[in-house]
Amino acid sequence: MTTLDLPGLLTDPVTLENLSHDEAEWAPAGAPAAAFHPQSTEDVQRSRRSSTRTWTSAAPSPASTAST
Repeated sequence: MTTLDLPGLLTDPVTLENLSHDEAEWAPAGAPAAAFHPQSTEDVQRSRRSSTRTWTSAAPSPASTAST
């Protein structure tokens, strides 16, 4: 496994557990290996290049399910 040196890359297990689900408790939740919070367009570009280079899958996630 390659460690990516990206600002905004989160790998703390407690943080990832908190990010693995939202308020829609009925929806199944998996365990992410990492989460990424880009601060700029350049951060997004760099993360996509890194994931392509390392064959790491990356999927965008919406901020929430908009459940009220």
